[in-house]
Amino acid sequence: MDGKAEVELTLADPSEQVKAKLRALGLEIISWPKESAMVVGRIAVEKLESLLSIEAVHRIAQHYR
Repeated sequence: MDGKAEVELTLADPSEQVKAKLRALGLEIISWPKESAMVVGRIAVEKLESLLSIEAVHRIAQHYR
């Protein structure tokens, strides 16, 4: 285990600005289909809570493969 969680985010605003904010917080984007409000990514466990600082993030859930 590398201390990272794989998460699914549901967004109100799937814009490039939101994508940049997520990356700035350390989210490694794995999948973000064009025009989709669902993002799959990896982030350090200790940074999970910081995702809530982005207003466009409506839901955070564990991603299951």
